Amino acid sequence: MFFNDWLRKRDLYTPDRIAIVDDASGEQFSYAQLHERASSLLVLNRTLDQMVRTGVLVRYDEDDEPLYAIDVNATMAAAYYRNGAVHFLVNGAIAELALLQVARQASGQGMDAFHAEALRIRDTLKFEFFFEEKSEFLDQIARDLDVRAPGWREALAEGSEALFGLIVRINPLLAAGALRPFLESYLLLAETLAAQRPGEPVDGRTLLRNCMSLGRLRALQQRIGSEESVSKSYLENGLKLAESRGLLREDNEEIELAREAFLSELRSLVRRTGFIAAVAENRRIGVDPAAGIANL
Repeated sequence: MFFNDWLRKRDLYTPDRIAIVDDASGEQFSYAQLHERASSLLVLNRTLDQMVRTGVLVRYDEDDEPLYAIDVNATMAAAYYRNGAVHFLVNGAIAELALLQVARQASGQGMDAFHAEALRIRDTLKFEFFFEEKSEFLDQIARDLDVRAPGWREALAEGSEALFGLIVRINPLLAAGALRPFLESYLLLAETLAAQRPGEPVDGRTLLRNCMSLGRLRALQQRIGSEESVSKSYLENGLKLAESRGLLREDNEEIELAREAFLSELRSLVRRTGFIAAVAENRRIGVDPAAGIANL
């Protein structure tokens, strides 16, 4: 998601909240003011320069226009800034993944299937985010889709083709940027847990060490989106989720099946975030956003 898209979202939901404070003058800018002034190159440059001074960004001046990138040693710091904003995007991101699952299933259950899947993803992420009660949560994702995806109720009623068409038109798409690191981290834990030898006791610390080793390998293989997915705090919350589902008990046939189901669930969620990331990237480079649907 581009900076202006993110800023427009913050302006929509929290226009009066303080976004930045000028170090030199102490002047404060709300998200509404920052959005209004975003067209001013001066304001944008001040923001970027401040992040360079704090070591989060690196500036390259070799080309005609400066290029900014996250410092390789500041991945976790950048993740902190990102996580401060991601709470505002989580519900919409969950809605996208739920719509995509209903489109894949072609079950004909429409709204009921959408609600069930959204609540299931909400439960998966309950150790990362605070959610409203179920009824309010469902109302919130409905309001979000009313803004970003007009006609989503009709598409749910029509079926898979209409839903896929709707999903590739949603702008901005949130799921990959907002949820991918958490879900990839949980997938690392699910893979490690499923690889436990039958009858082997589960030790949390050993399991986390094995997860981090696997995560570093996956990062080198470029099979995960970023090293943020190997965050110990994410893995620890994934461990809490597995424990809450009774997956850390002594192995037996029932537990092995439950662990395989957990692994399948996370693989599905990560595949969906990858698909949404591909749609967003296709849109960015001017390729048909629908390209690749058959491979989901």
